[in-house]
Amino acid sequence: PKNAAQLSYQTMEEGKLLVSVTDADEVPIKGLTPQDFTIRRGLKTAKIVSVDPLATSKEVPLNIVMVVDNSKSMQQRAAVGPLSSALEAFYKTLRPIDQVTAVVFDEQKTMTVNGRQLHARMLQTNDVNYLRGFIAQSLGSGLTEGTYLMDALMAGLDAARQMPEKKSKILV
Repeated sequence: PKNAAQLSYQTMEEGKLLVSVTDADEVPIKGLTPQDFTIRRGLKTAKIVSVDPLATSKEVPLNIVMVVDNSKSMQQRAAVGPLSSALEAFYKTLRPIDQVTAVVFDEQKTMTVNGRQLHARMLQTNDVNYLRGFIAQSLGSGLTEGTYLMDALMAGLDAARQMPEKKSKILV
């Protein structure tokens, strides 16, 4: 559509793509039909057989637990920029049916897991913009002096453990 500002896709299986189309405000464009799409490779044009809205799709939602190192050592090693770029690519693959739990270090507040105080905080969302803001703040003004990787991993593992047993889970 003319108001499409960003398009991302991933191959689900042979002959099947999962396509996300957003407008300039990064709001998903809904109600698209086969006539809204053209797929070309060289001189060949694909025939679009059908377009199924995600709501009627049988795609499997993912539960992603993502532990992000937001210590000042990341800044000292000039790793924040490359990490932010990689995260932008990751955000583009997320679908509205995916749930992300982001875990970062926190020196000010702690959370309790199995009776232990951990220097970590987390956000659980399926809103990419909210996730992007949470991580950006953590990699900006939220950088920590200490590296609490073990704490964040324990919090991430606990979050994964609390998800339903038969759900697809990924820890990154």
